[in-house]
Amino acid sequence: MKRKLLLLMLIPLLGLMSLKAQTCLHSVELSDSYGDGWNGGTLTITVNGSAVLTNITLASGTGPEVYYFDAATGDDIDADYTAGDWSYENEYTVKDGGGTILGQSGQGGTTPVDILNMVGNCPSCPPPTGQTESNITTTTADLGWTTGGATTWDIEWGVSGFTPATGTTITGTTNNPYSLSGLTLGTSYDWYVRDDCGGGVSDWAGPHTFTTLPGPHGFPLTEDFESGFTSFNNATGNTVDWVLNTSIYHGSTQSAHNPYTTNNTNILHETGMMDLSGTSAAILEFWQIAKTEGTYDKCYIEISTNGGSTYTALPAGSYQGAGTGYATAGYFDEDDYSAWGTGTETPDNTWWRKETFSLASYTTTNVRFRFRLTSDGSAERAGWYLDDIYIYEPSCPAPTALTSTNETTSGADLAWTDASGSHWDLYIVPSGDPAPDAGSTPTVNDHALTSYTWSGGTAATTYDWYVRSDCGANNTDVSTWTGPDSFTTMQVPAPVQSMPYSEDWETGTIGSSWNYNAGSVSAIMVNAASLHAGSYGLSQYGNSSTGYVTPSSLSDAYSKAIEGGANANWTTWNKMSIDLTSATNPLLSFWYSMGYLYNNAYNNFWVQVSTDGTTWTDLFSTQTNGSTTAYEKKEFYLSAYNGSSQVYVRFFHNGKYAENFLYLDDISINDISCPAPTNLISTNETINGADLAWTDASGTHWDLYIVPAGDPAPTIGSTPTINDTQSNPYTWSGGSSSSAYDWYVRSDCGQDNTDVSNWAGPGTFTTVITCPEPIVLTTTNITSSSADLGWTESGSATTWNIEWGFQGFTLGTGTQILATTNNPYSLTAGLSPGMAYEWYVQASCGIGDESLWSGPEGFSTEPSNDDCSNAVSLPVSYTENWTIGTNVGATESNNNPDPIPAPGCASYSGGDVWYTATVPASGYLVVTSRKVVGSPFLDSGMGIYTGTCGSLLLFECDDDDSPDGLMSQVIINDITLANATVYIRFWEYGNNLFGMFEITAYSVATSATWAGTTDNDWHTASNWNVAVPGTITDVTIPAGLTNYPTLTSAGSCNNLTIESSALGNGSLMGQSFLTVNGTTTIECYTTAGTWHGIAGPLDNDDFNSLYFGGSPDVWGLWYNE
Repeated sequence: MKRKLLLLMLIPLLGLMSLKAQTCLHSVELSDSYGDGWNGGTLTITVNGSAVLTNITLASGTGPEVYYFDAATGDDIDADYTAGDWSYENEYTVKDGGGTILGQSGQGGTTPVDILNMVGNCPSCPPPTGQTESNITTTTADLGWTTGGATTWDIEWGVSGFTPATGTTITGTTNNPYSLSGLTLGTSYDWYVRDDCGGGVSDWAGPHTFTTLPGPHGFPLTEDFESGFTSFNNATGNTVDWVLNTSIYHGSTQSAHNPYTTNNTNILHETGMMDLSGTSAAILEFWQIAKTEGTYDKCYIEISTNGGSTYTALPAGSYQGAGTGYATAGYFDEDDYSAWGTGTETPDNTWWRKETFSLASYTTTNVRFRFRLTSDGSAERAGWYLDDIYIYEPSCPAPTALTSTNETTSGADLAWTDASGSHWDLYIVPSGDPAPDAGSTPTVNDHALTSYTWSGGTAATTYDWYVRSDCGANNTDVSTWTGPDSFTTMQVPAPVQSMPYSEDWETGTIGSSWNYNAGSVSAIMVNAASLHAGSYGLSQYGNSSTGYVTPSSLSDAYSKAIEGGANANWTTWNKMSIDLTSATNPLLSFWYSMGYLYNNAYNNFWVQVSTDGTTWTDLFSTQTNGSTTAYEKKEFYLSAYNGSSQVYVRFFHNGKYAENFLYLDDISINDISCPAPTNLISTNETINGADLAWTDASGTHWDLYIVPAGDPAPTIGSTPTINDTQSNPYTWSGGSSSSAYDWYVRSDCGQDNTDVSNWAGPGTFTTVITCPEPIVLTTTNITSSSADLGWTESGSATTWNIEWGFQGFTLGTGTQILATTNNPYSLTAGLSPGMAYEWYVQASCGIGDESLWSGPEGFSTEPSNDDCSNAVSLPVSYTENWTIGTNVGATESNNNPDPIPAPGCASYSGGDVWYTATVPASGYLVVTSRKVVGSPFLDSGMGIYTGTCGSLLLFECDDDDSPDGLMSQVIINDITLANATVYIRFWEYGNNLFGMFEITAYSVATSATWAGTTDNDWHTASNWNVAVPGTITDVTIPAGLTNYPTLTSAGSCNNLTIESSALGNGSLMGQSFLTVNGTTTIECYTTAGTWHGIAGPLDNDDFNSLYFGGSPDVWGLWYNE
């Protein structure tokens, strides 16, 4: 008893003890196959229901990024994944404390899913984690790790890629970190480490990789790749290695080229280290073509001050080149120089650009440089080309920050930055000419200022220019050339034009009357695509998405489009000037069209006028408002500028993509002798017209042209609706109510329809509705031959017109009922049972004042057999006599006076029709149905009832037993129903499809004799004395006939007798198709005193030896062939 008490006392004490299993670090690795992170996707890890890692993600790159969490052996681990964008790129892997995979998802390009019920596992001797290297030199490195729990470890190491168990092993070390020596400079090594737990060892952790420092490089350093990769070479692990290129090069015959693909990281790094501790103004100089996709494929210039252990990008402030992107983006791509293009252009040797970086901030030892290309998963370009890398400290530093401004027809203002120089040389050549070298003769020599106004060029020409510091003012002690920067001289001003002026660009060129300009990523050209009439028009468009800043409004778009604006490179303009000294009514006319892609704000257009060519006033401005490319005509009077000898007109466009285009054509400026009216306004609309007004300061007589909206516009020869009116406004009353009209007006200066202006318009107005159409159409009290048609009058009409017809009839072809005063109207003539109809109604408010038609409103008349009391009688015979029926308009059967038992099958929900049939004396009746071709009624239900209407009993319900698909069939074989009337309830499965069907009731004879009158087909009715046999039919096949029955498909009968006589034997072929429900009798006529061979014609018939008696004796002998 004491033991039991003691045990019972221990149990609750044990329950209070905290027993926690030993935990260890488990991990989850996140990766992305595309290389742009998880794009909003997250993962949450729970252990035993508690979150230990919440909404972790891969912010960018390919990964893997590893997260750690504690779990014990046996713990339940769940991974809950939430998808972001492009989730099919995401992958994750969960590992236990020994590095064994517990679960992974997303591999192979599928969207990850949750992984539940993973089981934690902590090995008895867990492996180390968190391998690190530090204090790396040319021959030594310190290796560190986080122990799995042991204090003694084994290490194995070797050159990167070595096979485990073949490397150098260090066993039983107690040093963490461990100082590894005897290494080779500039070499990559792998190493592994494991815990030694005394009673056993853990799995190896690793490999982890490091590279010893390379040997020293001398200073200055030159790499021209003429002897291959010497001072610079491929880094280990490149996706695509750099190669030597003998077609594209800057100096001599070779360059380094990286022909990258998608999702690459490709590095060209310095093979040694440099000591810059003795420098103060060192320079990194190289020539490049960075033909990589703008914004997405990036070319980084990076420096290390610890021998290559870590790298950082050279800062934008150290950049001294002319590229447009590095100062803001921190990398190069094709957008840095317009000559490189923004598409799939092929580089050539005119594309080389020199880049310079100041290294004044890096006066230290162990300096290394590398060139790193990264790409995304989309488009690729020709790649990155490098040549003539030069790291040095110049005795005569080169200028930086070249700019060109204030372009003229012969030159521009050129400026640069150089804090230490005092004299400079300039080299200016047409764009694309070779760059200068040390021996080139300067265009401008020993200039003493950091700016220069050059005027030695030709109009409308692009120039490249370079500058160098001439420290000795002797062309000997000089810096390297900096450049090129580029500028384009202005066009020679086009001559002033006189009226009448026109431009249709049918010469195929822009022409001498225009000055024009395009930005670095836009174009202006004459082409066939932009024509309005003839063969050519003028096209203006942008052609790049990189760097475009979406404007917030049209005014913001203009501030970004002008010179110096954020989107100036996408701007095109063309301008001309006109002499209006003696003008009276100068009219500017032009046709334009604009394209659309993605956003209205991507396509902006201004038409402007100026008297000095500098200050511009808008005549017209717009943004694309849709995808239409239809031409539209615009006209503007320039009378405000009459008397000016030179008035500029400018067409100014800014578009992002090539699809954001402006097309111009058929521009004219003419002095109009009879100016057209403007500002058309319509007011005070009535039932048959409106007040029409316009602005015309000089006219006194006007013609109006008024037509239904959408009719063609008038021409100069069109007959006016109103001729030579002097009234403005003009009250027109020749229309109809509730009708839309377009109207035009012209000034008839000669009151002769000859000296006239152009038509102005259209203006548009709609006359007042005086007779509104009825609303809320209803159909009630529907029977098989009548219906009440009702509506709500929305005006004051008391008379209405009705038109009705079969469903789908065309308004105007139906039966009309005119001038009825009845609402509702009882339609009692012309309707047929079970048919679908539609009807319309129109208010009649007076003679010639009718509303629009309202409708159609649909209804269906009830079928004649909608209820049990009106059931249609089906004829019953031995043949199938099909009756066409319909469920159109059918309603649920009336339960009065007593409820009708529910059918209980085929989804009955109302809409039934009724039939009756009389069961023959045999008690056998088949009621079956089939589809009608073209009818939507395809699936039926059938209920058979006994009794009388008001007192029905359900006999049987059927869904799909008919031979015709989903239609219904019931077979009655019940002698107690002989001569009784049964009621047949028939409906469409679900009561949602309405149309025609066929139904029949038939029986079979109780006995039938084969006659073979027609042929030998069992199923031909004329071959039998009554009808084709059925399940209850006793069949006799007599002897002595010419045709005997053959079955090739299923048949049935009750009893079967095949007779035999002196005239011959009856026969039956195809007996395997026949089902005999009763007895088969096969007769054989025999003659006394002779033996006869008797063969049973039916399968499985045999008999044993049997004595029949008789005189003489008759025996039967069993025999089976």
